Amino acid sequence: MPSELWTAAVRLAREHGISEISRALPIDYGALKRRMEAEDAGQAPRFIELRTEFVPHPPATVGSVVDLVDADGAKMTIRLPAGASFNVADLVSAFRARCP
Repeated sequence: MPSELWTAAVRLAREHGISEISRALPIDYGALKRRMEAEDAGQAPRFIELRTEFVPHPPATVGSVVDLVDADGAKMTIRLPAGASFNVADLVSAFRARCP
């Protein structure tokens, strides 16, 4: 099968699943899966963006505790009352930029 068709089949399998596409287009399931894995191996690493702001939960009796430990062993613990919010990114930046 021409490479353009394999590329299209892989794209469809990502959207609809390998099993469904291998049945709809008479393509060998194993061959399609190997093509997808080979394509994945050539891709750059994927990153997950984490939300960096605290999202308060419904009021609780216990507040939040944030423990930070740096590679050099420096530690910081912050205890916040229930319902308090803070920006995690700012907190980590301030901790990492501290004066020695």
